[in-house]
Amino acid sequence: MFGQTRLSELRARKELLVVEADAHRQLLALDAQAAAHSLRWLEPVHRGWQQVKPFAWLVAPVAGFYVARRGRSVWRWGLRLFDIGRRIVGRR
Repeated sequence: MFGQTRLSELRARKELLVVEADAHRQLLALDAQAAAHSLRWLEPVHRGWQQVKPFAWLVAPVAGFYVARRGRSVWRWGLRLFDIGRRIVGRR
């Protein structure tokens, strides 16, 4: 009799663990969907970079010279552009 009660307790525990595992799987699926939704903006940025990348070696020397000459103002413009981009992304 003792073995039968212990066996039924273990079965109940197993069922509980199976239900908990299923709940965790569903939570993981929801988290994955949320992460995919929040990273949607990354694909157009990557696609744009892939189009611009072949010309980056042409622009790099000019950009380096400009940053060396006017570094502080470039940082200000960069921060402004970053702020504008963050506001645009935040509205979606």
